[in-house]
Amino acid sequence: MKKYIFVLSITLFMLSAGSSYAGSSYMRCGDDLVSIGNTHLTVKNTCGKPCLDEKCSKKKSDCRRMYYCINGYLNILSFDGGKLSEIESTNEKCDETSCDNKQVKKKGKK
Repeated sequence: MKKYIFVLSITLFMLSAGSSYAGSSYMRCGDDLVSIGNTHLTVKNTCGKPCLDEKCSKKKSDCRRMYYCINGYLNILSFDGGKLSEIESTNEKCDETSCDNKQVKKKGKK
């Protein structure tokens, strides 16, 4: 019994330790979903205007990040070659009604 409680407590600690997690293959926007492989235009049409839309680097002309405030939390969507390649959901709170680009950008940077 003690071993079970120990394993459970370690598991719970590991799940709560991170401030963000990546690896989700989809994100809900209202009643619709966007998923890995969607184009940035599909994401914008499905989720609306992002809080921030930025180019990642000068080396890759088609690399970008979009920051969305979904259900009060910041989500960072990364695109490579015009296609959604990563969805990062963070524990950073944000306000959907007043997206402040400077605040979102500061929160999204690690």
